[in-house]
Amino acid sequence: SILPRKGTFVSNVSFWDFEKLLETRIMLETHVVRQLGVSITPEQIANLKSLFTDVPKLIKHRNLDELLKIDRKFHQGLVALLDNPYLDSIAEHIYDLVTRTWYLSFRKRSQDDLALTLQDHLDILDNLAQGKTDEAVKAVREHVLNFKNKVFQQPAL
Repeated sequence: SILPRKGTFVSNVSFWDFEKLLETRIMLETHVVRQLGVSITPEQIANLKSLFTDVPKLIKHRNLDELLKIDRKFHQGLVALLDNPYLDSIAEHIYDLVTRTWYLSFRKRSQDDLALTLQDHLDILDNLAQGKTDEAVKAVREHVLNFKNKVFQQPAL
């Protein structure tokens, strides 16, 4: 938040805002995956999978900044495949808003949990590669809802 003559402050994220943001994200990402179910190519799938080559090493070293970059590149990469600048803009705005909660969520996860979360992306791609659009849509929905649950999970003592 920018307040004239006062400064710039990190704003709070309300539960309502977060819920609406994730509702919008699910609508966007399930639409994208449903559309890609009939148009994605093996080469596009391979390109997206290549994002995850170094993920095991990044998880081991808890390089959250790089893991989050890969996560965002994956999600924006799926949207970009539809070649729709309006969807690209909406997605970028949504991911800008959710970045802080992505970071907070990743920060409190174990290495195993990070690996499972990032494996979700490969599961989505595998379903698309096999022509299982409904399963890919289901995987996207579960991925976002799992993210929501992780954000509200209490940190281990």
